[in-house]
Amino acid sequence: MKNSFADKIRKTVAELGGDGSEVTAHAIFDTLGITLSATKSRVYYTLRDLRKSGEVERVDKGLYRWRGKQAPPELRQKMWKLLRKRFSVTVEDLMELAGASEQYAKEWLTALHRRGVIQRIQPGHYRIIKDTVEMPDLDDNARKLRRFREKKKQEILKSINDIETTVMEAKSRIESCLKSWEE
Repeated sequence: MKNSFADKIRKTVAELGGDGSEVTAHAIFDTLGITLSATKSRVYYTLRDLRKSGEVERVDKGLYRWRGKQAPPELRQKMWKLLRKRFSVTVEDLMELAGASEQYAKEWLTALHRRGVIQRIQPGHYRIIKDTVEMPDLDDNARKLRRFREKKKQEILKSINDIETTVMEAKSRIESCLKSWEE
């Protein structure tokens, strides 16, 4: 499991305020051994992001309370209810009526299709074939997708690094040739 900067902040706030108590930014700095001003700013930005996601609540300036990870089931539940109500939906329906992005709607429908819950009638149009009251758990697909995206990102970064190395080698050879011509 990766241990990003945000994960470190998340874990620290959860440990310090897991019982519902308030946590100061300075307590976070002390626990993580943060002394640099730039890193403190990064902590504040991360806390802002955690507030937006609902994991952290701001009590006062520099004072926070841990709320825990809040899964965003609202959008998925909206899409699931819409699918069960209509029996047939399009990506555009999910975008317009549930407020999903096109990419998210497509990914969600594809995951349901792979699970055998819906069938594709035509591109972007699906019909429910296995109506369960509860929405199927698709978190394993999300984890696979995150791993896939991380792998692609690493491949791209490696390609960029290889290109930079090739360019530096070519530059070195050109400089060497120019030097020999000048002599």
